[in-house]
Amino acid sequence: MTRANGVLQQLTSWASEGADGHGERRWAARWGMRRSALAGFASVGEVVRTAWADPARASVLLGELAVLAAEDEVAAQAALAILAPRLLGVVGRWARAGVPPVELEDMAADLVAEALAALREPSSPRPPGAVVDVAWGRARARRSRERRRSDRQVELDPATAAADGRDVFATAAGVVEDGYRSARISLSAAQALWATGVAGWSAAEAAAWLGCRPDAVRARRSRAIRALAACGGRSAC
Repeated sequence: MTRANGVLQQLTSWASEGADGHGERRWAARWGMRRSALAGFASVGEVVRTAWADPARASVLLGELAVLAAEDEVAAQAALAILAPRLLGVVGRWARAGVPPVELEDMAADLVAEALAALREPSSPRPPGAVVDVAWGRARARRSRERRRSDRQVELDPATAAADGRDVFATAAGVVEDGYRSARISLSAAQALWATGVAGWSAAEAAAWLGCRPDAVRARRSRAIRALAACGGRSAC
């Protein structure tokens, strides 16, 4: 199970069983005072479950939550919970199609990020299926771009690890540090390359640490690798 899958399943469980407490009832009442279509619901969980059960109302409820989501994290969470079953279906289809687990984790994280981004776009379609289709298409497009970049990408020569007897980890860390100190690569590019190439984090994990999206991590890493490869991994060239 990918981390993103786990998040989506947790959202589904939360909306099914745990979003009816005192806090969630207060949030629902607050939404009802601000958006007429959300009036009358007893809790956040009831809003989500109603959207699951009634496709005709789902578009309206999702649209109202999307308006609130820009400044209300609970509304964003509820909107994502409405989409969670459909998003899990997309990830499941990717897994059955043979997407490798490591790549599937990044794609699932990108799918969730794109769904949230689509919800926050004023012109975005609001029917749950349409929002998921937009997120799915963008995640697939990103994967295609990443594959094309990967095909063109020049990896650092691992032979540099044996040049002075240091192990691969120490050499890789040194190359990244030297590249930054010599201004061959930016700080953000060095951080992305260190996180994914030295520490071994996934793009999604590195993105959470750096406060950006996974595709930004991949782009920075690719730029750093190309810049360092152009001078053979040396600190000056």
